[in-house]
Amino acid sequence: MTEHKGENIANRRDDARSLDVKAQHLHGRVLTWREKITVDAAQDDTIDLGVIPSHAVLSTVVSEFRHEAFGAGVTADIGFADNDRAGVSGQTAALAADLDVAAAGVKKLTAALGISDLDKEAWELAGATEDKKIPLKVIATLKGGIPSSGSIAIEQNYVTG
Repeated sequence: MTEHKGENIANRRDDARSLDVKAQHLHGRVLTWREKITVDAAQDDTIDLGVIPSHAVLSTVVSEFRHEAFGAGVTADIGFADNDRAGVSGQTAALAADLDVAAAGVKKLTAALGISDLDKEAWELAGATEDKKIPLKVIATLKGGIPSSGSIAIEQNYVTG
């Protein structure tokens, strides 16, 4: 019997190198945050998507922002509401910026996160200087054209320690 291997998974030894890899393992409970919201918004309105613990580490695997068609030229930013007690200000697009929501679709709720953000807790993503243990409100802001009414559904996994 012949064993077939793809080129990427074949055990190749012709250019083997030793790599130092830093691995971080998240320990804690994996929770799912789900919301369904009916929106009748005007331009630049904010939509309360829910609240997450400040120490949550957001998954980029299960991270969905489902939306109906909001009309030509409408985009959405997703981030954190200003909160003086938590030290959060001006982070309304910290998770995703300028998502095209003109036509119905599914986007990543965490589209703006880079590789260096993957192990950060929510308070760090929100720009706070320390974790004040205050839950953070996640919001979407509709921008651009005049949005029509519709529904939004989100599903986001996160880890808490």
